[in-house]
Amino acid sequence: MKKKTNISTICCLEIFGRNYNVELYHQKEDDPNEMRKILDNISMTMYLTNANNIKKMKDLIREINCPYLIEVTTVKI
Repeated sequence: MKKKTNISTICCLEIFGRNYNVELYHQKEDDPNEMRKILDNISMTMYLTNANNIKKMKDLIREINCPYLIEVTTVKI
């Protein structure tokens, strides 16, 4: 089970006019630049595959099999 920690890195993503936050939870000692690269890759994959809703995004994250806990939320404006 992937556990949630108190350190997170957030990436904001816009797909088809909708805004999402993609949040990656990690350990304090993890390299923040490495976490940002992982997030950027995941976000770019979501964008390129037109993952235009939360369910598609969560399915995509499951397929990627990332060792970190990743949460996607819709940003209400």
